[in-house]
Amino acid sequence: MYKDGVLTYELPINMESSWKHLFLPDYKYETVSLGVKELKNCFVTHYGLVVKKGFLIPGCAPNLGFSSYDESVYFKHWRKASEQYYVS
Repeated sequence: MYKDGVLTYELPINMESSWKHLFLPDYKYETVSLGVKELKNCFVTHYGLVVKKGFLIPGCAPNLGFSSYDESVYFKHWRKASEQYYVS
């Protein structure tokens, strides 16, 4: 149950003492700070892909800007965003 910004719960009745560590509160998600990026003269698709001067903005597509193990994903997202830009 969520009450006053705090997640509250009841422990299971048949819980063993060795399982207590599984039910400790996790506060790491309360301090997430989301950043905002301001861009001008760009095109945003309804998928959230952002194209500026013919290139995808890093971080707007999944698997783009985070790693380099699968660069084939870049072309798929770029093509989709470019098609929507020219149609629009």
